[in-house]
Amino acid sequence: MQIAVVGAGIIALTAARRLAAGGHDVIAVAPVAEAHMASTGNAGTVAAYAVDPVGTPEVLRALPRLLLDAGSPLAIHRPSALALAPWLARFLRQCLPVAAARNRAVLADLLTGVSDDWRALAAEVGGTALLRERGALYAYDTPEAVAQARASLDRRRALGVPIEILDAGALQALEPGLAPGRFAGAALFPGTLWMTDPATMLARIAAPLAPHRHFARVIGLAPRGAGWRLTLDTGEGVDAEAVVLAAGAWSARLLRPLGHCIPLTTERGYHLEFDLPDAAQPLSRPLCPTRHGFYFTPMDGRLRAAGTVELGGVDAPPSGHRWARLESAAGKLKAHIDETLSQAEAATEKASRAVSDATAERIRAAEAAVAKFQEQAEERLRAAEAATANLAAAQQRGIQSAERAGSTVMEGFARAQKQIADFVTERLRHDIDAQTALLRCRSLEDVHDVQQRFIKTAMDQYSAEATRMVKLSGDVASRALENAKG
Repeated sequence: MQIAVVGAGIIALTAARRLAAGGHDVIAVAPVAEAHMASTGNAGTVAAYAVDPVGTPEVLRALPRLLLDAGSPLAIHRPSALALAPWLARFLRQCLPVAAARNRAVLADLLTGVSDDWRALAAEVGGTALLRERGALYAYDTPEAVAQARASLDRRRALGVPIEILDAGALQALEPGLAPGRFAGAALFPGTLWMTDPATMLARIAAPLAPHRHFARVIGLAPRGAGWRLTLDTGEGVDAEAVVLAAGAWSARLLRPLGHCIPLTTERGYHLEFDLPDAAQPLSRPLCPTRHGFYFTPMDGRLRAAGTVELGGVDAPPSGHRWARLESAAGKLKAHIDETLSQAEAATEKASRAVSDATAERIRAAEAAVAKFQEQAEERLRAAEAATANLAAAQQRGIQSAERAGSTVMEGFARAQKQIADFVTERLRHDIDAQTALLRCRSLEDVHDVQQRFIKTAMDQYSAEATRMVKLSGDVASRALENAKG
């Protein structure tokens, strides 16, 4: 069957992959992807724990404060408020207890097995290395906030979500990059997956679809015979037997002329990133300071702050004040983290100097031992090279014998040269690795471990190489003599 998939996000692309794998003729239609689209500009978490809907009785009670507070994690794009009125009326009804409970059960069912699905998809597209599995945290500012969160956490537990409640001390032990006392406690969702680079993951998912993608916006959808006709903003048309609409809020606009009124609007998120080398990452897992409603997620080379929800139309421009609000809240928290990291780095530097002073003699002794063994091994290698050179001298003793043995000798030279080159390359790599490991040591035990591994590896490699070279020269000599006699 010829199927058109409309959209370029995670839902559209995974649907297109599955349909193509099932033998269907698939064409994926969407504009050129933007760098910060919803599938790449998010917190990167596979939130299997997110079974509580946005609309709950608690949100209904707090809605006036949330909408009027400029610092609230929930906001309405005010110029779009009138157009949003019908949607907001539906949302308020879904905040009532019965509707919220029903929606919670539906979400739990939808999220069942989602982590396993992501592991399988990542393995399929070569993206397993982009996944981390260390859990995620909700962090609470005060003991009262911890107590208030228990009702929501209990509802999640009732639906099978594993949760561990951490006090301030346990949270500090789990995330030492946080400023001591910054949070009163946290909820840990163990086993939660997240991505270190959502954009790269999406690109890998999309890669096999490249020959089947059409970069244009669908502006019209209409029945045509037994199938469908898609009108593109380029003036072209695409015919398909079936259509999958996975274009987010734009899907509602395409369905409206067909008489389908789908209550969809945009829930826009904002994010900022702080460039950081991986070794300086202050967090080891995503953390949501719940009062602010955004996530800090450690990603490749950066720390992402993503979140805050703004309800608005698909055509509304971004709101600068939402970024400013996110930057202010994220900046304050990051400042606490940076201060803690600076103190930790100062302590580490002091400890490193102590380790360096205490172990300098041991390192010099280890280097001397390695140098002595290296000298012995190199002497054996020189003996092997001399034996190989003697074969060349033997070539001068008798043209007839040399002609028969020459090819064997030259082959032996070539094998010996390659063996030596490979060995030198491997040793250089191990020497560099050992130096890098020493620079990362933070205790006497670390230095000792690196030192022992380096000595053992060096001795094993030099011994094995000398043995291989002696054996190689012996083999070549034997074969050369046999050929000469022949």
